[in-house]
Amino acid sequence: MGDQHEREVKRLQPLVDEINELYEEYHELSEEELKGKTAEFRAFIAEQTDPIEEKIREVRRQRGASVDSQERDRLLSQLQGLEQERDTAITDAL
Repeated sequence: MGDQHEREVKRLQPLVDEINELYEEYHELSEEELKGKTAEFRAFIAEQTDPIEEKIREVRRQRGASVDSQERDRLLSQLQGLEQERDTAITDAL
């Protein structure tokens, strides 16, 4: 079973292995190739979050136009849920 340190190392080793594989893949890329990867990554994240971002913009617009305080509170709650959904989508994409 091992001590706590050994268990932690065993738990983290797959992540370390994955990082090392990515390092091997990326460390030989040129500056321009890295910039291209960055653009690809940003496009991928945008693809994952664009529908949610559209909803966020719409709810913000509605909230800004609303004069009813209860409606504004409901929209704020909805907005916070959408922002959390967007943040989860970003985390999942990473």
